[in-house]
Amino acid sequence: AQAIGNHEFDWTIDTMISNQEKMNFPLLACNIVNIETNDPVTWAKPYTTITRKGVHIGIIGAIGEGETADIIASNVKGLTFADPTNYIYKWSHFLRDNGADIIMLLFHDSCYNLSESAIYCLDLGFSGHTHTGEREKLGKNGNIPFVQAYCNGKDVGHIRLDYNFSKKTT
Repeated sequence: AQAIGNHEFDWTIDTMISNQEKMNFPLLACNIVNIETNDPVTWAKPYTTITRKGVHIGIIGAIGEGETADIIASNVKGLTFADPTNYIYKWSHFLRDNGADIIMLLFHDSCYNLSESAIYCLDLGFSGHTHTGEREKLGKNGNIPFVQAYCNGKDVGHIRLDYNFSKKTT
């Protein structure tokens, strides 16, 4: 899965939609909102799920609030990138209620721009956009890992998450 970022809009929404049909993974964004209806757009999925070795993983995608300023205005006309907090909260609870053991966020922004209430809904996250190195343990207990691996292949981001099968916890 991939979170939709500002550069996906460089080629227009129509091209992004066309390219999704050729991809073998989903483009995710839960907080791209149509300004007229105040509803999330229908051409971006808010989440996806995968199962690995019996562990159900919910993956939510979001883009940073206000990142439309980084895009040619005509390519995002009628859209806003809303504060992702409520969307992350909504989809993380939906996924947990529907059997997800782990919730991961793919966030096209710095992890420092996430609210604490969004962070506490997650088990781990990967960020991008700011071209920085982020290796953080977020949350009050410092138990929610986030990474961003700079840019242009300068680094590799890796998170090791241990899962306790008997307790069904990370």
